[in-house]
Amino acid sequence: MIKTFRARVVAGVLQLEERVDLPDGTVVDVTVDTPVPSLEKTGKPYSFFDALIEANIEGPPDWSANIDHYLYGTERSEE
Repeated sequence: MIKTFRARVVAGVLQLEERVDLPDGTVVDVTVDTPVPSLEKTGKPYSFFDALIEANIEGPPDWSANIDHYLYGTERSEE
C-alpha cells in the first residue's frame, strides 16, 4: 500500500503535517521529494536549466559532443 503524506523538516527531523492511520511500530519506507523553488519564492519561473545548474552535475569535458557515446556506448566523436 502506498500513501503520500506531507511533512516538513524541523531540526533535522521529519514531522508529518497530519496524523497517519498506521499502528504504532509500523515500519515504513520514506522517499524524500523536495520541491523546486516556486515562482512565488523566486519571482521568476524555475527552468529545467536552473535545476541542472543547481544539481551541480559534473561530467567529462566532451559530454555534449559525445552524449550518445556516454548514454549508448556508440563510437566517440573526435570533434
